[in-house]
Amino acid sequence: MPDNLQQKGVILGTPIRLRDAPDLDTVRLTVRINGKIVDIATGDAVLGHPVNSVTWLANRLAEYGKSLAAGDLVMTGSFTRQYAISPGDTIRSEFAGVGAVEASFP
Repeated sequence: MPDNLQQKGVILGTPIRLRDAPDLDTVRLTVRINGKIVDIATGDAVLGHPVNSVTWLANRLAEYGKSLAAGDLVMTGSFTRQYAISPGDTIRSEFAGVGAVEASFP
């Protein structure tokens, strides 16, 4: 299966500057489906630190004579595995010190 095949969309919140963010490798994520906690993880699940995946991407792009530009959106990777969502489900992900996102699927 190709990588990132599961990505159908992304929910964006208010941007925060990296310098204003908490230490991303220790950010705690709590995932709830229909109010029930299904996973808890920290940012170090993403290559030890989410910034490491951005560094990897920048280096890989440079091999092809390309680069990241200010304002580019980069998905650094997931703190947890993906979960199956069914009609009627609501999923909420809470990133301590960063914010939360919730989506319902009618």
